[in-house]
Amino acid sequence: MSLFRYTKTNSHGFLIPQSSYMKTLFDRSTNDEIIERLHTLTPQATNRWGKMNVSQMLGHLDLSFQANFGIIKLNRDLLLSTIFKPVAKRILLGGKPFPKNMPTDKKLLPKQPLDFFDEQKKVLAMIAKYATEGPGIICSNPHNILGKISPEQSAFISYKHVDHHLRQFGA
Repeated sequence: MSLFRYTKTNSHGFLIPQSSYMKTLFDRSTNDEIIERLHTLTPQATNRWGKMNVSQMLGHLDLSFQANFGIIKLNRDLLLSTIFKPVAKRILLGGKPFPKNMPTDKKLLPKQPLDFFDEQKKVLAMIAKYATEGPGIICSNPHNILGKISPEQSAFISYKHVDHHLRQFGA
């Protein structure tokens, strides 16, 4: 049984999974919503939880998009991809938002000081690619925890990831 029911297409004709929470960045209206929320962030935004400041969070999102697009490759997380895979799958592909203070791959944590406006611009461009380029933008590398997933599942996880961090900073 498929995780998604496909009931509409976006402006490029790509099938969009539909449910009460299953938004993806391939959907133009969802993409626009996220871009609008990103524009509400300021360099002074403070986190409601976690350790990252707003610039680091944007750098983290940029790195995660680079992994989705195959620009950087993440190593398989042996513990999460075996013993905890059912739990990770329920969190990543389930209908609920991500919980606070989830661990992240160290490759997805920016190492140098970051400029807010530079990082915001990069993230906005990466998000726009989902709606303009569609599923072909997603690399075929296996997910570091879930293994083989569809581009639609990847775009759903990406939506939940961005939403998680925007909520973290009140956007």
